[in-house]
Amino acid sequence: MNQPTAPGPGNSAPSTPEEALEIVRPHYAPTWPDGTPAPLNVVEFDEGYLVYASLPPVTDRTRPPEPGGAYPVVAKDNGDVDFVPIRPIDVCIETYRRLYRPGTTGSRNPQ
Repeated sequence: MNQPTAPGPGNSAPSTPEEALEIVRPHYAPTWPDGTPAPLNVVEFDEGYLVYASLPPVTDRTRPPEPGGAYPVVAKDNGDVDFVPIRPIDVCIETYRRLYRPGTTGSRNPQ
């Protein structure tokens, strides 16, 4: 698992998914090997923003997918970037909460 990364110069706590995307964009190649743009997606949740790439279609069916990898998560409160293993989105969010935000429940519905 990658170590947390402090936000770069000028990065602060993101207030929108677009700001979170700009913080983690350096962790992704701007284009795929075939030259097409690498589309990135952002999932917002209570504590942060999970960013993942939309992978291009597989063209070489004889090669198995490579294991491993991580998704970056940008903390809403301070802009720190942490990494969680690539899993289904809900599992990634729960992993982030367990590893980096112990004690959070994920549901903050003040009533």
